[in-house]
Amino acid sequence: MTNHSMWWKGEGPRFGLPALKLLTFFTIGTINPSTVAGRLRASNHLIPTGRVLQTSCYPTASKIRILPSTGNILNMFEFIATDPTNFDLTNGKPASQSTTFNDNDVKYGAANAVDRDGKTFSHTKSSDLNPVWSVDLGGSSEIAIFSITNRYCGDITDPSNCLGRLSGATVELLDNGDNVVVSQSFGDTTGALSPFLDFNTCVSNIFCDHVDLYLLDKLCSPFTF
Repeated sequence: MTNHSMWWKGEGPRFGLPALKLLTFFTIGTINPSTVAGRLRASNHLIPTGRVLQTSCYPTASKIRILPSTGNILNMFEFIATDPTNFDLTNGKPASQSTTFNDNDVKYGAANAVDRDGKTFSHTKSSDLNPVWSVDLGGSSEIAIFSITNRYCGDITDPSNCLGRLSGATVELLDNGDNVVVSQSFGDTTGALSPFLDFNTCVSNIFCDHVDLYLLDKLCSPFTF
Protein backbone atom coordinates (compact mmCIF):
# COMPACT_ATOMS: atom_id res chain seq x y z
CA MET A 1 0.00 0.00 0.00
CA THR A 2 1.31 3.43 -0.91
CA ASN A 3 2.23 5.63 2.01
CA HIS A 4 0.49 8.87 1.05
CA SER A 5 2.00 10.69 3.98
CA MET A 6 5.30 10.75 2.07
CA TRP A 7 4.63 13.56 -0.37
CA TRP A 8 8.14 14.04 -1.59
CA LYS A 9 10.30 11.18 -2.73
CA GLY A 10 13.33 10.77 -4.89
CA GLU A 11 16.54 8.99 -5.46
CA GLY A 12 18.43 11.21 -3.12
CA PRO A 13 21.69 9.22 -2.99
CA ARG A 14 22.40 10.24 -6.57
CA PHE A 15 22.72 13.77 -5.28
CA GLY A 16 24.19 12.71 -1.94
CA LEU A 17 20.88 13.60 -0.27
CA PRO A 18 18.44 11.80 2.02
CA ALA A 19 15.79 9.76 0.19
CA LEU A 20 13.12 12.09 1.56
CA LYS A 21 13.27 15.85 1.29
CA LEU A 22 10.56 18.45 1.76
CA LEU A 23 9.87 20.85 -1.06
CA THR A 24 8.47 24.00 0.47
CA PHE A 25 8.38 26.67 -2.25
CA PHE A 26 7.15 24.64 -5.21
CA THR A 27 3.56 24.93 -6.47
CA ILE A 28 2.17 21.98 -8.41
CA GLY A 29 0.92 22.87 -11.88
CA THR A 30 2.33 23.90 -15.20
CA ILE A 31 6.07 24.34 -14.94
CA ASN A 32 8.53 26.15 -17.13
CA PRO A 33 11.58 23.86 -16.98
CA SER A 34 13.93 26.65 -18.00
CA THR A 35 13.12 28.54 -14.81
CA VAL A 36 11.53 26.50 -12.03
CA ALA A 37 13.27 23.22 -12.75
CA GLY A 38 16.54 25.05 -13.07
CA ARG A 39 16.09 26.44 -9.59
CA LEU A 40 15.13 22.98 -8.37
CA ARG A 41 18.37 21.52 -9.72
CA ALA A 42 20.37 24.37 -8.25
CA SER A 43 18.84 23.87 -4.81
CA ASN A 44 18.93 20.04 -4.97
CA HIS A 45 15.20 19.73 -4.32
CA LEU A 46 13.36 16.72 -5.64
CA ILE A 47 10.28 16.39 -7.82
CA PRO A 48 7.02 15.56 -5.97
CA THR A 49 5.89 11.94 -6.31
CA GLY A 50 2.66 10.85 -7.94
CA ARG A 51 2.06 14.17 -9.69
CA VAL A 52 2.08 15.08 -13.37
CA LEU A 53 4.85 17.48 -14.32
CA GLN A 54 3.80 19.35 -17.45
CA THR A 55 6.65 20.69 -19.54
CA SER A 56 6.80 22.45 -22.87
CA CYS A 57 8.57 20.17 -25.30
CA TYR A 58 8.49 22.55 -28.24
CA PRO A 59 10.80 25.44 -29.10
CA THR A 60 9.29 28.89 -29.51
CA ALA A 61 10.05 31.11 -32.47
CA SER A 62 8.98 34.36 -34.07
CA LYS A 63 10.40 33.64 -37.51
CA ILE A 64 11.30 30.58 -39.54
CA ARG A 65 14.02 30.46 -42.16
CA ILE A 66 15.02 27.80 -44.68
CA LEU A 67 18.42 27.59 -46.31
CA PRO A 68 18.98 24.98 -49.06
CA SER A 69 22.35 23.35 -49.50
CA THR A 70 24.78 25.40 -51.56
CA GLY A 71 23.87 25.79 -55.21
CA ASN A 72 20.31 24.47 -54.99
CA ILE A 73 17.33 26.50 -56.15
CA LEU A 74 14.72 27.03 -53.48
CA ASN A 75 11.16 26.49 -54.65
CA MET A 76 8.10 25.24 -52.78
CA PHE A 77 4.38 24.85 -53.32
CA GLU A 78 3.64 25.36 -49.62
CA PHE A 79 5.60 26.04 -46.44
CA ILE A 80 3.66 25.02 -43.31
CA ALA A 81 4.47 25.22 -39.62
CA THR A 82 1.98 24.14 -36.97
CA ASP A 83 1.87 24.50 -33.20
CA PRO A 84 1.14 21.62 -30.77
CA THR A 85 -2.62 22.03 -31.38
CA ASN A 86 -2.06 21.66 -35.16
CA PHE A 87 -2.85 25.33 -35.76
CA ASP A 88 -1.30 26.63 -38.99
CA LEU A 89 1.13 29.38 -37.96
CA THR A 90 2.32 30.41 -41.42
CA ASN A 91 -0.87 30.72 -43.47
CA GLY A 92 -0.89 34.19 -45.04
CA LYS A 93 2.01 35.48 -42.95
CA PRO A 94 4.60 37.90 -44.40
CA ALA A 95 7.26 35.97 -46.32
CA SER A 96 10.41 37.00 -48.13
CA GLN A 97 13.20 35.39 -50.14
CA SER A 98 16.68 36.45 -51.18
CA THR A 99 15.87 36.49 -54.92
CA THR A 100 12.84 35.83 -57.10
CA PHE A 101 12.95 33.99 -60.41
CA ASN A 102 12.55 36.40 -63.35
CA ASP A 103 11.86 39.11 -60.73
CA ASN A 104 8.23 38.09 -61.01
CA ASP A 105 6.75 38.29 -57.51
CA VAL A 106 3.24 37.43 -58.69
CA LYS A 107 4.24 34.13 -60.26
CA TYR A 108 7.30 33.17 -58.19
CA GLY A 109 7.21 35.33 -55.07
CA ALA A 110 7.88 34.14 -51.51
CA ALA A 111 4.24 34.72 -50.53
CA ASN A 112 3.13 31.92 -52.87
CA ALA A 113 4.48 29.38 -50.37
CA VAL A 114 2.09 30.55 -47.64
CA ASP A 115 -1.06 31.23 -49.70
CA ARG A 116 -2.40 27.65 -49.32
CA ASP A 117 -2.95 27.48 -53.06
CA GLY A 118 -1.43 24.22 -54.25
CA LYS A 119 -0.99 25.52 -57.78
CA THR A 120 1.31 28.45 -56.98
CA PHE A 121 4.91 28.21 -55.79
CA SER A 122 7.88 30.27 -54.70
CA HIS A 123 11.08 30.14 -56.74
CA THR A 124 14.50 31.77 -56.29
CA LYS A 125 16.89 32.62 -59.10
CA SER A 126 19.18 29.90 -60.44
CA SER A 127 22.07 32.36 -60.08
CA ASP A 128 21.43 32.63 -56.33
CA LEU A 129 23.86 30.05 -54.95
CA ASN A 130 22.86 30.63 -51.31
CA PRO A 131 19.13 31.34 -51.36
CA VAL A 132 17.15 32.10 -48.22
CA TRP A 133 13.39 32.03 -47.65
CA SER A 134 11.79 33.23 -44.41
CA VAL A 135 8.42 33.90 -42.82
CA ASP A 136 7.49 36.20 -39.93
CA LEU A 137 4.98 34.56 -37.57
CA GLY A 138 3.90 37.89 -36.11
CA GLY A 139 4.73 36.81 -32.57
CA SER A 140 6.37 34.08 -30.55
CA SER A 141 4.77 30.64 -30.96
CA GLU A 142 5.59 27.05 -30.13
CA ILE A 143 6.62 25.06 -33.20
CA ALA A 144 5.62 21.41 -33.35
CA ILE A 145 5.74 20.26 -36.98
CA PHE A 146 7.25 21.88 -40.03
CA SER A 147 6.40 20.57 -43.48
CA ILE A 148 6.81 21.51 -47.13
CA THR A 149 4.64 20.70 -50.10
CA ASN A 150 7.60 20.06 -52.32
CA ARG A 151 7.57 21.20 -55.94
CA TYR A 152 8.09 18.66 -58.69
CA CYS A 153 8.86 19.53 -62.32
CA GLY A 154 6.83 18.38 -65.31
CA ASP A 155 4.61 15.85 -63.55
CA ILE A 156 4.48 13.99 -60.27
CA THR A 157 7.11 11.50 -61.47
CA ASP A 158 9.53 14.45 -61.36
CA PRO A 159 11.91 13.40 -64.17
CA SER A 160 14.23 16.36 -63.48
CA ASN A 161 14.43 15.58 -59.73
CA CYS A 162 13.25 19.01 -58.65
CA LEU A 163 12.03 17.36 -55.43
CA GLY A 164 15.65 16.64 -54.59
CA ARG A 165 16.55 20.33 -54.49
CA LEU A 166 15.61 20.43 -50.81
CA SER A 167 18.06 17.64 -49.93
CA GLY A 168 20.18 18.84 -47.02
CA ALA A 169 18.20 22.05 -46.57
CA THR A 170 18.29 23.53 -43.06
CA VAL A 171 15.26 24.95 -41.26
CA GLU A 172 16.07 27.50 -38.55
CA LEU A 173 13.70 28.78 -35.86
CA LEU A 174 14.50 32.36 -34.87
CA ASP A 175 13.58 34.48 -31.86
CA ASN A 176 12.59 38.17 -31.87
CA GLY A 177 16.23 39.17 -32.20
CA ASP A 178 16.80 36.89 -35.22
CA ASN A 179 18.91 34.54 -33.12
CA VAL A 180 18.71 30.87 -34.05
CA VAL A 181 16.80 28.98 -31.34
CA VAL A 182 17.11 25.55 -32.91
CA SER A 183 17.64 24.11 -36.37
CA GLN A 184 17.08 20.84 -38.19
CA SER A 185 18.01 19.62 -41.65
CA PHE A 186 16.30 17.45 -44.22
CA GLY A 187 17.93 14.33 -45.57
CA ASP A 188 17.55 13.22 -49.17
CA THR A 189 14.25 14.65 -50.48
CA THR A 190 14.39 12.90 -53.84
CA GLY A 191 10.85 11.62 -54.48
CA ALA A 192 9.55 13.27 -51.27
CA LEU A 193 6.37 15.19 -51.99
CA SER A 194 5.81 16.30 -48.38
CA PRO A 195 9.03 16.23 -46.34
CA PHE A 196 8.60 17.28 -42.72
CA LEU A 197 10.52 17.89 -39.50
CA ASP A 198 9.24 17.15 -35.99
CA PHE A 199 10.34 19.64 -33.33
CA ASN A 200 8.85 17.72 -30.39
CA THR A 201 12.02 16.76 -28.58
CA CYS A 202 10.94 15.56 -25.13
CA VAL A 203 8.21 13.79 -23.19
CA SER A 204 5.46 16.35 -22.60
CA ASN A 205 3.79 14.75 -19.57
CA ILE A 206 5.91 12.96 -17.01
CA PHE A 207 4.22 11.05 -14.20
CA CYS A 208 6.58 11.71 -11.34
CA ASP A 209 6.67 8.60 -9.18
CA HIS A 210 10.07 8.25 -7.56
CA VAL A 211 11.41 10.58 -10.23
CA ASP A 212 14.28 12.93 -9.54
CA LEU A 213 15.73 15.70 -11.64
CA TYR A 214 18.39 13.41 -13.09
CA LEU A 215 15.64 11.33 -14.72
CA LEU A 216 13.74 14.46 -15.76
CA ASP A 217 16.89 15.68 -17.45
CA LYS A 218 17.05 12.44 -19.44
CA LEU A 219 13.38 12.54 -20.40
CA CYS A 220 13.39 16.19 -21.35
CA SER A 221 16.69 16.55 -23.16
CA PRO A 222 16.29 20.08 -24.59
CA PHE A 223 16.61 21.63 -21.15
CA THR A 224 19.95 21.90 -19.39
CA PHE A 225 19.70 22.38 -15.67
